[in-house]
Amino acid sequence: MTIFVSDGRTALELGAEMLSPAFGDGSLGDVVVSTLIETSGELNYATLDVQVAGSLVALAQRSLVVRSQGNVIVNGAIHADGRGFPGTNGGAGGQGTPAAAGAPATASPLDSSPAIAGVSAGGGGAGGQNTLGGAGGNALDQNIHRANFASFDTALVVSGGTAGALGGNGGNGGTPGAISANELARYAASYALKYRSDVPLGRGGTGGGGGGGGIIAGAGGSGGSAGLQTGTNLGHATNGGGHTSAGGGGGGGGGAGGGHVTVWSGGDVTVGASGRISARGGNGGSGENATETSGGSGGAGSGGGGGFVGIFHAGSLTNSGSINAPAGSAGTAGTLAGKNGGTAGAAQNGVVVTQKAA
Repeated sequence: MTIFVSDGRTALELGAEMLSPAFGDGSLGDVVVSTLIETSGELNYATLDVQVAGSLVALAQRSLVVRSQGNVIVNGAIHADGRGFPGTNGGAGGQGTPAAAGAPATASPLDSSPAIAGVSAGGGGAGGQNTLGGAGGNALDQNIHRANFASFDTALVVSGGTAGALGGNGGNGGTPGAISANELARYAASYALKYRSDVPLGRGGTGGGGGGGGIIAGAGGSGGSAGLQTGTNLGHATNGGGHTSAGGGGGGGGGAGGGHVTVWSGGDVTVGASGRISARGGNGGSGENATETSGGSGGAGSGGGGGFVGIFHAGSLTNSGSINAPAGSAGTAGTLAGKNGGTAGAAQNGVVVTQKAA
């Protein structure tokens, strides 16, 4: 077919105007990224080259959308690791004499958005001391309510952990209800493409409960902190720690969920051996070991759920590095014979979609 241009535009200019709007307007030009840049929203490149020392990183709870009219080369990172919903802090250990129970884990927050990629899990419960049982690890205990996704209500329920026995081990954290990877991918991907303002984000992990204090004087350990979501941090939580004598061990913090990153390329997408495009959940922190026989250990914090990665390319996709959105790992429960902290539940992996786009 012959195209006649009568208004002075060249064939090259006309061709550029006919590019899919999904690949952006190229307004930022040819860009080389060699340092860490935290940003969000839609970025329009002519071409993009992320070098080994470079990173394009999403802001927490914000979508990062890269649109390039030409090739995208990634030897560094385009990521939203730990940039989803935040985790929660671990519970503090109880003091010894007078013995006090450790603080329970706090459930990970859930906002009204139905666009879930990875789902968080419950943190481990506290190890009980001699006269107080270990608290069960809290978790999300509500359905995701949105009429057009009613079929997911049951699948996304996360139950709370069970309570520990009197003076015994802490209860384990709840885990997400069963939902297949295909269902999750189809749900999250279609929602992401249909609604730009309501993007899939990984849920934050829940901190572990603090161990109960024993019958000898001692300070309870501090709960681990939830994963940080700025700069070079990747949403990993810290461990509980700092108890003395018969004080209960601190619970581990919960990891942050993975965020949302989408790459649209009108050319080829090449991920080198050192490169990654990812939305990983942060790891949960470990519970603190008790050291005196009447004190309880801290429960493990759960990892954050994985986020969402979408790569839509007109040319080829070559991946020699990593394109992924896994859930963060749970921390390790604190141990003391008979008064162990509870094990955290396993969070759900996120969603990765790669698709040829004209």
